[in-house]
Amino acid sequence: MDCYPVVSYTTEEIEERSPIYKDLSTYLQQAKAQFITGELDVDQDWDTYVNTVEQMNAGHLLEIEQAAYDRFAALKG
Repeated sequence: MDCYPVVSYTTEEIEERSPIYKDLSTYLQQAKAQFITGELDVDQDWDTYVNTVEQMNAGHLLEIEQAAYDRFAALKG
């Protein structure tokens, strides 16, 4: 089974990634529990959930992860 490789981040990426990752992980865990327990409704609250994830810089986190992976792939390829 393939798994995500151990990648390296630049100092700048670490400084940017850490708070985004921490906050986003906390929110995702909380929202998952709320969807499971019915505190949030998938039909009514999904758009708010997605917008919140986007506002929490998930796109930027993805860019950081992609850059780290690209560097890893370049070394392996």
